[in-house]
Amino acid sequence: MFKDVLASIAGIDVVPIVLLCLFVVFFSLMIAYVLKIDKNAIKRYAELPFEKPVSPLKRGE
Repeated sequence: MFKDVLASIAGIDVVPIVLLCLFVVFFSLMIAYVLKIDKNAIKRYAELPFEKPVSPLKRGE
């Protein structure tokens, strides 16, 4: 059933190629970013969830 519906759409054969290209470009950029990022920044990002706030917000002031 789905094959018949998708086969009737004009230009549907281009969609998988475009999506594959977007997938490859996105992950290539992510790999390049990860390889290029500073190692100290990675350590800082890893510690973010465990840091205590410098000055906690106080309500009513």
